[in-house]
Amino acid sequence: MISLQTSAASVGATPPSAAMTALRTLREAAAKPKLVLPTAAETRQSLQAQEKAMASRKLEAIRERMKALKLITKIDPKGALKLAGDLAKELKAAVKAYVAAGGRNVSQGEMAMIRRDATEARDAASTASDAVPAQPDAAEGEVSAPVNAEIKRAQQAYGMAVDTAETRDASARRLEAVEGEAMADEGFFRQVKQAVADLRKARQDIKAAALSSPNPPSDDDWKAADKEQAELERTLDMAPTGAPEPTSSAPVSISA
Repeated sequence: MISLQTSAASVGATPPSAAMTALRTLREAAAKPKLVLPTAAETRQSLQAQEKAMASRKLEAIRERMKALKLITKIDPKGALKLAGDLAKELKAAVKAYVAAGGRNVSQGEMAMIRRDATEARDAASTASDAVPAQPDAAEGEVSAPVNAEIKRAQQAYGMAVDTAETRDASARRLEAVEGEAMADEGFFRQVKQAVADLRKARQDIKAAALSSPNPPSDDDWKAADKEQAELERTLDMAPTGAPEPTSSAPVSISA
């Protein structure tokens, strides 16, 4: 038998209002997972890191070809000089690309100062963190005015201590990031300087080998190689120094 009775809930139900529907929609949207997008600074930092990595790979390839230069110097000084000029040109391009990506030719003195600043900032952050008191409990029930005032003072002191610790930790992390970038830059330019020194040595060896070669480099060959070497060393001398610029890393969230 089919019942014709209708539940009281269905008979007396009121359609949801527009406000309730909107509220439900907002809650559902808030419950959706968030998609974190990189900031403009993070995107720029990522691109710079890729460009630096590419320049570093070029440098490694140049250093590998330097081995071939040493092998052919006595056999073919003319060809060796041409190769030396090509390597100088490629090395100059790698340095320019690294500098364009924010690289700095950090000196030993600057590196020491960067490390000192990062260490001191981390020590200050640790001290501030250790100084944060235990979080005070909230008042329960009715309390007297003096007790309530004391609780508020404790909460304010706790909040100020947390703010100080967070600020100093952020400063330390910023300076540690600068230190990491500076170490990478210093390593790149240290290898560049070694490659420049190796090219100078190779040019001397080529001059010595040319004295007894049946096919020595011509004056024009030397002019072309000298031009590339001079431009390389000028590019290295003009590379910016100092600490690298730190970048912000605050993410932006939007609803998926």
